[in-house]
Amino acid sequence: MAKFQVGAGVEEDKIEDEGFAPLPDGPYEMVVYEIEEGTFTSAKNDGKPRLVVKLRIPAEAENYAKRQLADFAIPFFTEEGNDWANRKAKNFFITGLGLESLGDIPEDLDDMLGWPINVMIGHQTEGQYAGSNTIVRYLPRNADMTIKEPIKPAVRKPAPGKL
Repeated sequence: MAKFQVGAGVEEDKIEDEGFAPLPDGPYEMVVYEIEEGTFTSAKNDGKPRLVVKLRIPAEAENYAKRQLADFAIPFFTEEGNDWANRKAKNFFITGLGLESLGDIPEDLDDMLGWPINVMIGHQTEGQYAGSNTIVRYLPRNADMTIKEPIKPAVRKPAPGKL
């Protein structure tokens, strides 16, 4: 294995790490950058299909170019009585990506790579990921991208028995 090369005169404690600060809350125009298929491991949806979708601010954007954000819980199913999964799937595929119906999802998910999507980004306020960016919701493709209302922060509560 190669040994890490430390440059002469580089003082480790003076290296600034500002490139990965969270994005400010607000609406962002992004593109679908990567899609992975998987399954949920949570109690209610255990074993059901999900997508992990990585989004990126386009390289030509004036601010925050190429910054990425992932949504690890896009339901790839609908189910009677599962309001969360049904709303989230509809919000991503129909509101966010602009599909007419869930039946219009491309069979080859890679066909969605590069598609534009508008998102409202906020910050998590509690828990292990407090201060991290989170996708509050997906916005219509023709959305007015100015902030008109306060953004509700995402609050994750521990699952029962997981305190």
